[in-house]
Amino acid sequence: MLFWLITKMKGQGIMDKPFALIIEDEPEIAALFRYALESAGYRTEIVLNGQVAVEHLSNSRPDVVLLDLRLPVVSGIEILKIIRNDRRFDQTKIIVVSAHAYMVEGLPAEPDYTLLKPISIEQLTMLVSRIKPSKPSYDKIHQSVSVV
Repeated sequence: MLFWLITKMKGQGIMDKPFALIIEDEPEIAALFRYALESAGYRTEIVLNGQVAVEHLSNSRPDVVLLDLRLPVVSGIEILKIIRNDRRFDQTKIIVVSAHAYMVEGLPAEPDYTLLKPISIEQLTMLVSRIKPSKPSYDKIHQSVSVV
């Protein structure tokens, strides 16, 4: 059954797409980020608060994380430190987004890219297209598929 399900998912192109996790507390902005990432060929998930993001990251390994720094419950800065201190995410590209330039100066961990809001959707789409991995991570799918 598991083989059939993975084969079916691959046939639909789901397993061929890299996985991007969008961690952004403003739903409208998160939807725009989703549009840009999906236009560039990613499958996406949106998380709207920091605590849920930490829980989500314990069960997945995204290829790209789009991370807002100002989040409820757990800050984006704390999430950035968590990701950078976990070897599972060594290949994960982190794009930090913030409306506040002062917040990105002197971060305790280094993102791969920093974008200041407002962000051009075209610019974001071009960036994520350039950094798209040739082989996507399959951890999220394997962990979310159960044997029946």
